[in-house]
Amino acid sequence: MGHTISVQNRPAVQAAQEIARRHGIPAENARVFTRAGAPVVGPSQELPPGPHAQGDFAMTFWRHQDHDPDALATSRGAGHALAQVHEALDSYPETFPSFLDRQVRRTAKILFGESAPSPLSTSDRDFLCSQYLSIISELHDRKLNCRTLHGDPHRGNVLVSNDGYLLIDFESVCSGPVEWDLSALPGLGAGAFYVDETLLSLLRRLRSLCVAVWCWTRASSSTALDRAARNHMGLLRLAAEPRQSLTRARTRSGDRVLTSRYQSLANSAETI
Repeated sequence: MGHTISVQNRPAVQAAQEIARRHGIPAENARVFTRAGAPVVGPSQELPPGPHAQGDFAMTFWRHQDHDPDALATSRGAGHALAQVHEALDSYPETFPSFLDRQVRRTAKILFGESAPSPLSTSDRDFLCSQYLSIISELHDRKLNCRTLHGDPHRGNVLVSNDGYLLIDFESVCSGPVEWDLSALPGLGAGAFYVDETLLSLLRRLRSLCVAVWCWTRASSSTALDRAARNHMGLLRLAAEPRQSLTRARTRSGDRVLTSRYQSLANSAETI
C-alpha cells in the first residue's frame, strides 16, 4: 500500500539519479523475477533500483511500462499472472515475514493505538476492533500453508499492456497462505490455485479491514481514499450481516440481494 510515481522526463531522471548517488544501496534482487520470465515490470536500468533511504521514507526505481491505464484486468488474466509470479517467488533465496507481521500488525497498531484514524466514529472504531479480534481468533485456530506472496496484488497493481498482464509494487512481499494474495482479487484465481474458500472469505474480510484503516489514515488528502475506505467498510458490514441476522439471509431472494450488494461494493473497492 505505497505510492508509485512515473518518472519519464530527463530532469526528473537526473534528480532521481542524484538521490540514488547520495543514498544508493545496491539492490537488484528484483531482477530474479524478470530473469525467471515472470510477468512483472522490471527494475530500472538507468538507476540503481534501490531501496534508497530518504529520511523516514524508502524509494525504489523501476522502468516505465506503457500500458492502458483505463483497462481493468480480468479475474482470469490477473489470476494466471499471479500464479506465474508465485512460481518466480518460490525460487527467491530469501525468506519474508508473515503477512500477519506486516500489513495486519500495522493495522492493529493504528486501530488499537491511542488515536484511531480521525474520520472514524466511535461506533465504526468499535466495529473494526471487534472484527479484527474475531478474524484473528479464527485464524489462530487454523493451520496455514504458507508460501512467499506478492502481498498486495489488487487490480490497481496489475498493468494491462501489449505484453499482457504485468504486476508491479513488490514492497508488500510476505509469507502467507495463497488465499491472502487472492483476497485482493475477484473470483477464485481463475482455477490456477487450490483454494480454501472458507479461508479466502475470512481473509477477504481481513484485507478489507486493513485497507479501510489504511485509507482512513490518509482520507483527508484524497477523496478516492475516503471512498475506498467507505467501500471496504461496507464490505465488512455486509460480510458481518449473515452472522448477525442468519435467518434473514437464509431466504433465496435475501441471498441474491446480499450477493449483489457485496459484489457491487467489491467491484468499487478492489483497485486499492
